[in-house]
Amino acid sequence: MNYSARNFVVSLLTKDDQIKAEDKFSQLVENYPSAFLKNCLNNIGTHDTERIKTVLHGNENLVAIAFSLLMMLPGVPCIYYGDEAGLIGKKTLIIAASFHGDVGVNF
Repeated sequence: MNYSARNFVVSLLTKDDQIKAEDKFSQLVENYPSAFLKNCLNNIGTHDTERIKTVLHGNENLVAIAFSLLMMLPGVPCIYYGDEAGLIGKKTLIIAASFHGDVGVNF
């Protein structure tokens, strides 16, 4: 799992430290073989990260941008269960919200 790609996307969209995020991602690209980066699973959600919609404070436009960036980074895009439907929640091994018709995210 390419957590560096996730951290890069989150940092860019939350305005944490965008310059630092860009520098770290540039270092990743420069220091790892091209074949490694092309075969990494790029994800913005896993069982041990908060759901992307939670991290982006429910802003569906930013969620859509996050998925767009995910598809453009070197590597294999990987969408974790629940993120594709816009579920909210914290770190968990189970789905952190249920499908009760309140999700309403269209990508």
